[in-house]
Amino acid sequence: MSDLPYIYIVFLMSFFFILPPFRQYGGKFFLYFLFLALSGPIALLFIEFKIYTQFGINQNITILLFSHLLIYALLYKKINKKNRVLLLLFLVCLSVVIYSLLSYPILFIYFIVVHFCVIALILKMAIKHSMDTLEVKLFYAVLLLYEMMGIGKYLSLILDLDSGLYYLAISNIFQILFAIFFTFVREDKPRLALMLTNHPAILRNREDPDYLIHDRFKEE
Repeated sequence: MSDLPYIYIVFLMSFFFILPPFRQYGGKFFLYFLFLALSGPIALLFIEFKIYTQFGINQNITILLFSHLLIYALLYKKINKKNRVLLLLFLVCLSVVIYSLLSYPILFIYFIVVHFCVIALILKMAIKHSMDTLEVKLFYAVLLLYEMMGIGKYLSLILDLDSGLYYLAISNIFQILFAIFFTFVREDKPRLALMLTNHPAILRNREDPDYLIHDRFKEE
């Protein structure tokens, strides 16, 4: 695959991912999308100005750092200020250590492990939301799909580097569509969700006087 069309796709994807943080501002996923928005342009700038070359590193350090920062973004509102600083310092140091110790393909396997951790955190939030509001939100489903596609990219590069580049280009095109979706839709509005209130198990539970349905607009 020619490098030129692929570079165009990467530039286009980086541009579209700059947009979601503006829509997500004030929401629980703002930091998550901010880090996604920053990762692409920073990597491209480092390549353009040969910063990676000057320091004898490559773009994997950027991928590693921002993968860790996604975990930080999802935990941000769940921990106090002191622990936020400690967690941030730990993840930055961990990125340096892992980058120093691991190389392809083990490093890519580590990327997959990190993103499975991200998926686990998002899935936990989605399940909690469904239990509190009795609805399944499209936002969480699309976000999980986006993360799984990212894991697919790393797997394709590990298993077959040549065809993996084609999958990488195709998945980047789909990720542009994800970026467009998150530019218009955030976790709390508009309310795109599948209601679960007609599920037989829920209807049975409603007959129990101690059964309580949480306010669906409750802050998680």
